[in-house]
Amino acid sequence: LFPNPADGTLTIQFIGRDFTGADVIVYNQYGSEMVKETMSPGGELNVSTWPAGIYFAHYVLDGHSGSIRFVVSH
Repeated sequence: LFPNPADGTLTIQFIGRDFTGADVIVYNQYGSEMVKETMSPGGELNVSTWPAGIYFAHYVLDGHSGSIRFVVSH
């Protein structure tokens, strides 16, 4: 996930995985859902209009799940 912190476009990349899509849900620091989508390899999110703060990207990929914390700053 880069850049972190982000201010415009955020790229989510799953290195070493051969896949067609990952289910990603992003929540803000208060637990509100910001976006939910299936992302392709090297998928991008436009965070330029999101308020500055801490966010959590939860993903499911090939039956495995995880979370990544990132910051939006302007």
